[in-house]
Amino acid sequence: MSLTPSLAKLLPDEFVPLRRIVRYACYSLILVALGFLGADIVFFVLDLFTGLAEDILGHVFVVVWDDLLNLVRAVVKAFALLVALGVFLSQFETGTA
Repeated sequence: MSLTPSLAKLLPDEFVPLRRIVRYACYSLILVALGFLGADIVFFVLDLFTGLAEDILGHVFVVVWDDLLNLVRAVVKAFALLVALGVFLSQFETGTA
């Protein structure tokens, strides 16, 4: 009989296997990539509108609109990062299977 203690006795009850950590990390990376890609596609279309609206609405409107788009783009990307972080950290919740 082996004298080395079993791994189950050394690890806590809430032990999360490495495979699960990697899987949730991949889910998080996919969410971030989709969030960034979606934001870039939407804001590309809005940038096209900005270029078309410059002649009609004037240069000042376009500058303000462009600043607003940059701010919203940053907020959408930050939200995508927060969602991905939440997905990744959800694997460490206790009481989940």
